[in-house]
Amino acid sequence: MLKLKKIAVTGSVASGKSSVVSFLRDFGAFTLECDQIVHDLFISNPSIQQQVIALLGKKILVNGLISQEKIATIVFENPQKLGELERIVHPFVLKEILSVYYHIKKSSQIPLFVVEVPLFFESPLQALREFFDYCVLVILEEKLAKKRFPKSDFAKRQKRFLPCREKEQQADFLIENNGSKEHLKLRTHQLYEKLIKL
Repeated sequence: MLKLKKIAVTGSVASGKSSVVSFLRDFGAFTLECDQIVHDLFISNPSIQQQVIALLGKKILVNGLISQEKIATIVFENPQKLGELERIVHPFVLKEILSVYYHIKKSSQIPLFVVEVPLFFESPLQALREFFDYCVLVILEEKLAKKRFPKSDFAKRQKRFLPCREKEQQADFLIENNGSKEHLKLRTHQLYEKLIKL
């Protein structure tokens, strides 16, 4: 039976995580994105909705719905609020990842189960890190990241991430994204071929 390998893809602000995950999906992996899971939870889970509104206030609502953009503006200014938000949300995210993983494992011959986890090394959930077989770190020079993410809060968001050198020492695989999209796709395909052979 084909072993479904569990792969986390992470990186800092604007590093190209989503592009790598998209390429891996094109090559044959099953993919999930933590940000999308959180978005869905904010829409569909009343318990989380109530807890997050109680924590951050009704100013995070737009047309009655929780706005992740407004949440980001608040929590990246306030590390304590960010930590409290993560303690609310992350256990639900892990539960959803596990649920989807076991469903896919039973019903398909897909070789890779890939999850984009922006704060993989920074997450307070040890169980989240322990779940994955391998971690892929996408790296991008900071000057290029600033060009690709020109928002004024770049520095505040970047502070939430561990320094890249620390993460490089912990990651199993690195993908450098300082070139073209075609180059990134080629590097990702090479990694895909390597991962399915492990």
